[in-house]
Amino acid sequence: MSPGGGDDLIEVKVSAHSKQAKVRLDGDVVRVWVVEAAERGKANSAVEGAIADALGLRGREVRIVSGAKSRRKFVSVEGMDPTQIRSRLLD
Repeated sequence: MSPGGGDDLIEVKVSAHSKQAKVRLDGDVVRVWVVEAAERGKANSAVEGAIADALGLRGREVRIVSGAKSRRKFVSVEGMDPTQIRSRLLD
């Protein structure tokens, strides 16, 4: 997770086409499993939605900003700092 205030970037590792969707904190990296396949942006949309749900945010408050075609992505989380993100994911 990146330091700072306001919109912060989190590092995300994605597993697409999983049996079930889930979000877990693994050290400083957020691991996300989504059911959708990695084709035509379906998995990316599902990743944004899964993270938003896990953090109690609206979908538009979470956006992939880099790594759209990679398993390793950086995601912008609007209005949350790393401490808040970590706390919500550990609940």
